[in-house]
Amino acid sequence: MVHHIRAKDENAFRDTIGNIERINLDASKHLTSKLGEKKGKLEGWFVTFLKDLASLLPGVHMARTSPKSVAKAVAQFAKDHADKKHPWLTTDDQAKLEKVLVDLKGKIKTAKNEAYLKKYEAGIDKAIGIIKSLKAKPAPGPGPVPGPSDPANFPELKTPVDVKRYFFNKVLQEESADTEKMLEHAIANGSKVNDKSSGGDPAIIVALTNNNKTAAKFLINHQANIQVLSPLNYPVLYFAMEMAKKTDDTEVLELIVSKRKSALTLESNVGPGMTLKAYFENEEAKQAGSTAKIRHALNI
Repeated sequence: MVHHIRAKDENAFRDTIGNIERINLDASKHLTSKLGEKKGKLEGWFVTFLKDLASLLPGVHMARTSPKSVAKAVAQFAKDHADKKHPWLTTDDQAKLEKVLVDLKGKIKTAKNEAYLKKYEAGIDKAIGIIKSLKAKPAPGPGPVPGPSDPANFPELKTPVDVKRYFFNKVLQEESADTEKMLEHAIANGSKVNDKSSGGDPAIIVALTNNNKTAAKFLINHQANIQVLSPLNYPVLYFAMEMAKKTDDTEVLELIVSKRKSALTLESNVGPGMTLKAYFENEEAKQAGSTAKIRHALNI
């Protein structure tokens, strides 16, 4: 019999996932079928048998450390939170729960022996297969953490000057949880994805210069011109590489490469009199191996 451990809301679900992970990482603790803490060694078969028997009584759910019971409970927990009523399981949660069961096999082997593990391995692998088969929603990206919208981020924009100042001096600056909504607010009030600042910098370059990943992705995905140059004739590609270097994140760079109509080569221009080859040589001279991720993102 498999008991259902359902979270009352998504926050409670996240708390349970976190608790499962904490127990899993603690070598002195074993996960129970209640997905709670249990100190000490795995129980013997007789104690587990008695608990299994008692749990068949109506309304009784005794925590058990039987590997079979634990694996079933974890798989059922994942399944119960990937349905239409509780669609909270993400691909990240899926991976975490799979790892917990893989680690459970290692804990069993350490606490008991190889022969003991073999008795339960098929059941644990079956539970892992159930978790893998579930349709989970995509895990959220590493961008800003969503939070309550700050009213100060959505001012009334009465004139074109107000709109431009808001767009370039506020929205495209430091990334926040409201960035995407702020971009929509700016556009609704007259801003364009290819607008230029008073200094002549295109919006996409301003976003990249400020390491504003959310703004950069939004502009690119809304048809911003990625072939445009800065006032000093540096292309968007140069600023995307600089952002990748500073943040150690190549997602925006890869997006720009995917939107290009022509492939890049070592002779491609990335600045006045500067090719990709020269850029890589300069960066490698400063720190060996520092361009590996960028080269990979550029498919070079």
